[in-house]
Amino acid sequence: RTHLHSGSPMSWIGNLLWIWLAGGAVVAAVYFIFGALLVCTVVLAPFGLQLIKLGELALFPFGKRIETCVSDNGCESLLYVALNVLWAPIGVVLFLWHIAMGIICACTCYGIIFSFQHIKLARLAFCPFGSRGPYRGEITETLVNTYTTDYNYQTVPSAQVIAARNSY
Repeated sequence: RTHLHSGSPMSWIGNLLWIWLAGGAVVAAVYFIFGALLVCTVVLAPFGLQLIKLGELALFPFGKRIETCVSDNGCESLLYVALNVLWAPIGVVLFLWHIAMGIICACTCYGIIFSFQHIKLARLAFCPFGSRGPYRGEITETLVNTYTTDYNYQTVPSAQVIAARNSY
């Protein structure tokens, strides 16, 4: 189940402006369509699910964050690394596209807030395996690296993250 970070009016206004002015609906639709096509192939279903995850974030990026889980389980981490390496040709193209769009948006006064969202999407596009969108599933790992839109990086115990989630 996915929740918006909050019902804050600024998040809703930002998301509406993102859809209307920045073409967020088009970006999300492209991610959803190609993700659905890849899921239909069964063999490429994991990659399709990552595109759908990107589409979910691309539709309503304001008020959401990306969580990269650090696991004590080496096999799980190795699997994520292997899948991200296979994802690399797609990921690099999407990463560079979102970076370019972020730079273009930053050149306009009203686009600066949208450039931050493109940077957030670029991070997820580069290494989607092992990353979780907002409030997806329970976090059982000991540490969670949280990237927010204000570029603060912090490592916090997962119990604090779950407590923070429940407070929204």
